[in-house]
Amino acid sequence: MDILNAVLAAKLAGDGGGGGSGDAKKEAAKALAEAKSYADTQDTTTLNSAKSYADTKDTTTLNSAKSYADTQDTTTLNSAKAYSDTKKAEANSYTDTKTATALTAAKQYTDDEIETASQDIIQTAKNYTDDRIEELDVQFIAATGTIGTMTLGTDWSGTAPGPYTISVTISGYTITENTMVSVLPDATAITQMKSDQTEKIFVRNDNGSLTAYAIGGMPTAALTFPVLFTEVE
Repeated sequence: MDILNAVLAAKLAGDGGGGGSGDAKKEAAKALAEAKSYADTQDTTTLNSAKSYADTKDTTTLNSAKSYADTQDTTTLNSAKAYSDTKKAEANSYTDTKTATALTAAKQYTDDEIETASQDIIQTAKNYTDDRIEELDVQFIAATGTIGTMTLGTDWSGTAPGPYTISVTISGYTITENTMVSVLPDATAITQMKSDQTEKIFVRNDNGSLTAYAIGGMPTAALTFPVLFTEVE
């Protein structure tokens, strides 16, 4: 029986006969019970549906919130890591640059010190060698002949390009036809010869008469030379 009709019938029965027939009341009670049961079922279904919907929404919202939070955390973490990596790279680059600069400066300083030390050592050795050679030369010359002095004036004869000649007079040593005169220019004479572009000065003995020869430029100033006198056969 349709519940709504049963409810209406029960109501009419109650209204029309001072309480109506017993069957009508039973039908009405049954209809009411069915209506209540239906209403309770509908309420429960609606409540369950609402709760299920709410739970679903809560779960969806919670999952969305968690996903958003995770995404934000990951993004923040990645950004922080990228920033940290960038700063670390900058620090490494700065350190590498400073280290390379320091190493270059240290190497340059060391190279300069080595170069200076090497030059000093070479110059010291050269000075010692030159001094030693000069000392040995003097000893050798003294052992093989007689050291004297020769002075040349400025009255040279000859025209460019030479050679130029000048007579030589020696004092303090007796010149013979066998005397060989070796010119030993010192630093002063060499400086003057360079100034005059004189390449060489030597002496020839012609039966005891000495003549000096200048090759290159003609000397323009008086020159005094150490000379070695050697008697040859």
